[in-house]
Amino acid sequence: MILVTGAKGVVGAPLCESLQSDGIAFVAVSRGVIESYDTSCQLTWNLNQKLPQVCADWAITSLIHCAPLWLLERHLTDLSQHGLKSIVAFSSTSIEGKHSTSSPKERQIVSLLKDAEQSLQASCEQLGISLTLLRPSLIYGYRRDQNIYKIAQTIKRFGVVPVVGQAIGLRQPVHADDLVNVALNALRVQASKGKQLTSKTYNVVGGETMTYADMLERIFVELGKPVRIIRLPLWLMRFGLRVLGVLTRGGFTPDMANRMNQHLVYDDQLARTELDYTPRDFNPKIGLDL
Repeated sequence: MILVTGAKGVVGAPLCESLQSDGIAFVAVSRGVIESYDTSCQLTWNLNQKLPQVCADWAITSLIHCAPLWLLERHLTDLSQHGLKSIVAFSSTSIEGKHSTSSPKERQIVSLLKDAEQSLQASCEQLGISLTLLRPSLIYGYRRDQNIYKIAQTIKRFGVVPVVGQAIGLRQPVHADDLVNVALNALRVQASKGKQLTSKTYNVVGGETMTYADMLERIFVELGKPVRIIRLPLWLMRFGLRVLGVLTRGGFTPDMANRMNQHLVYDDQLARTELDYTPRDFNPKIGLDL
């Protein structure tokens, strides 16, 4: 039995759909009821609370953790007692890409991710649980993400996107379906190791590297809109993002402006070699992703 946390999220939702279509036994974990699944294969559970007693009735051998990474470690002992032997968990390349951010909120998230990775590795080793950590960057797909979909919504509403300077920072947007595939491959690799305990971390990024400006242009074109990119000085863009962050609470920070011309590129060769990872090029579809 596979337990899937964060089952309503950008990766968790298509993951559960894939498991269901393949007839693989799983339990979808979320804080609310998921109408598309039978009640027998879902669990309403806030991960800030204790593991529900009902989990003792299931033979949970594997966990794919798509919820915030720092919510998992506290439950490992209980899950281990119910038979958990392998974990695939999603972290983020933000650990590297945002390590020098000036945003208090972003610094807090980076710190939470780092601490969570370290504590998970230590606890899994102690409990005899195999652990695979996956670090994606710039996830998009099915209009559930806060990255590409948010940009598309801005284009639809205003017909224009402001950037800093030439916006030449490199990006590797990754589709949620590619993350679903690599997570399932990681479970298969763990199973092939038998009782041999494993613990590895992989970057899992998109199959195409492009500048931030090129990424925006491709979204404009797919939406059938004329490409209208306004180039602003750094100080003005930082000010605008600060105001937006206060007014909308949408996660906007001034440091987003700084990163438009910074390269956020990560090596995924290890995942390609060991997890048969073959991510697609950036090709979001209107009506599906946008």
